[in-house]
Amino acid sequence: MRKNCSKDVSRERRIEILFVFGVFLFYFLWSCTQRYNFSADESMRYQIAQFIYEHGSLPRGDDPLIRNEDWGTSYAFNPILSYMASAVLMKGMSLFTTNEWMLLLSARFVNVLLGALMAWVVLKAAKLLFPRRYAWMFTALVVFLPGNVILYSYVNCDALAMCSTAIIFYSWVKAYKEGWNWTTCAVSAIGMGLCFLSYYNAYGFILTTFFFFVGTMLTDQEKAPKERWKEMIQKGLFILVIVCVIALWWFIRNAILYHGDFLGRETSSACAELYARAKYKPSNSKTFQKKGDSMLCMIFYRPVYLEHDWLVTVLYSFVGAFGYNRIYLSKMIIVPYLCCLGIGLILMRNCCQRDFFFWNADGTQTAIAGKTKRKWSKTGWFTWANVFALLIPNYLNAYYSYSSDFQPQGRYSMPMLIPLMYFVTKGVQAFLKREKKLQKYEKLFCILVCVAAVALAAFTWARIIYPMYLQNYYGLR
Repeated sequence: MRKNCSKDVSRERRIEILFVFGVFLFYFLWSCTQRYNFSADESMRYQIAQFIYEHGSLPRGDDPLIRNEDWGTSYAFNPILSYMASAVLMKGMSLFTTNEWMLLLSARFVNVLLGALMAWVVLKAAKLLFPRRYAWMFTALVVFLPGNVILYSYVNCDALAMCSTAIIFYSWVKAYKEGWNWTTCAVSAIGMGLCFLSYYNAYGFILTTFFFFVGTMLTDQEKAPKERWKEMIQKGLFILVIVCVIALWWFIRNAILYHGDFLGRETSSACAELYARAKYKPSNSKTFQKKGDSMLCMIFYRPVYLEHDWLVTVLYSFVGAFGYNRIYLSKMIIVPYLCCLGIGLILMRNCCQRDFFFWNADGTQTAIAGKTKRKWSKTGWFTWANVFALLIPNYLNAYYSYSSDFQPQGRYSMPMLIPLMYFVTKGVQAFLKREKKLQKYEKLFCILVCVAAVALAAFTWARIIYPMYLQNYYGLR
């Protein structure tokens, strides 16, 4: 019996290793067959990695060597950890060759590795959350979404953001299942530290982690109130120290270079105002906020150069948009895909209503009021943490278009991917479990979803990425 059990475990590990290695090869294929600057602002981002590679130092955001002529600013005002890692690999590659294309591939290789790490972490979290078949379904939905795959194939900070959200999500799952032990706290801190050094649209995960950590620690009814507070403070400080060690240096550097502007946002705008072409200066941008229109008006606004309004464009590009959002997957693919996601969310809401409760007992009085002895539910905290992690990136995406620059891009909402697919998978699982007549089709359904997810990503590469690459073999022009 023990021998059979150990054989099953080792077999499953081999499958997991092969899966992660397969994801790595698939992402690497995308990175090797994508034209330079085919995806959003790769040239501006790659300039930072080139600067570090050539000069051996970190650039200021307003350095003329990396400042864009049109926009008058650069991405060096934002965290540049990904580009620093790219520069290290470029330096390593230069020991063998200084071919421009090979240096570019070495810079992209950082995100390929981050993508493989993301896949592994998502799979580990899925195995804790779901039965085996649903764990693979959830993982496939996350890992092979074309809009997500493209992020690991060119130079950007989005890949680090997605990897960090996966690490944070894994820490939530561990805390949900086993409590906030010291190891889980360390994992969560590492995830948040990397998230701070990635992209601002992923910061919702940091805020939500605070909500989930405090909520679950203070409502642990197995411990006395004083003990709860003591443990929360101790472990909270432990997390804070690790986060500061990983990320604080960047914000201190910004504060020193930019006269207290630790985020670099205001200095970036001032730089753009000074050096950008007239029509791109922030003072000349006609945002919806400046015009006094509501955000709702912006969400349903369709400019003449777009086929759809802001909301639909974001949804479509979330599934898959390429080449500066000019090349989309067919509507015959995107619309059914979005409909399936919508159905999954509806099933989650209808079949898992108790997951949204903060207490386990029935009744209408909420435990938040502190007037009841009902047992608190970790499931409620975990569910609402995922709700907030799903909503916050979309709000930040909409607010950026509303207040700064009208850019309807699903890429800015991508940090919601893991919570979204969690809800979809959970909803499908609950529905099939409830409908006894359909239970015999569970395995077949999960296999079909996994196959469809992989097939969609492969189809996208074969019909869009690779043909565009063949138009310019070395992809450098």
